[in-house]
Amino acid sequence: ILECLIKIEINIDYPEYEDEEQITEDILIPRLEILRKDINKVLEKSEVSRIIKYGVKTAIIGKPNVGKSSLLNALIREDKAIVSNIAGTTRDIVEGSINIGGIVLNLIDTAGVRDTDDFVEKIGVEKTKKIINDADLIMLVFDNNTKLNDDDLELLDITKDKTRIIIVNKKDLESK
Repeated sequence: ILECLIKIEINIDYPEYEDEEQITEDILIPRLEILRKDINKVLEKSEVSRIIKYGVKTAIIGKPNVGKSSLLNALIREDKAIVSNIAGTTRDIVEGSINIGGIVLNLIDTAGVRDTDDFVEKIGVEKTKKIINDADLIMLVFDNNTKLNDDDLELLDITKDKTRIIIVNKKDLESK
């Protein structure tokens, strides 16, 4: 990049230098395209390094009572998140980590996403939506015993461009 800038400046400041290469679009654009590819390679390697060093930020997302907290507890093999049959039990994030083949998954159990009038639960839902944007990986959990509704379709839509794993939970119950 610096070499390109220097040549452009020389062309502008000292146009009388005949022995200096004249930088035109035909010369500059292919060089910049090579630089862009090199920069992208460096960025890709830095992303892999970040994941190896810090782990994969993994958000467990779904409606209330689909089993997000149970999934977190099962994965980390401890009872860290409160589990109940009362919708909206998880209102704030609960975190845990697991190591799979040398890669750390930093798991984040989130509040269930739904429309609610409860002020505190609303804050939890907004936090969940922010976590979706920040996560490297989404574990999107659905309840086998409940028909898909608008909240499910919204979750599918807002995670469509994310790396995600779709999980159908409660397979022991009647499928709807």
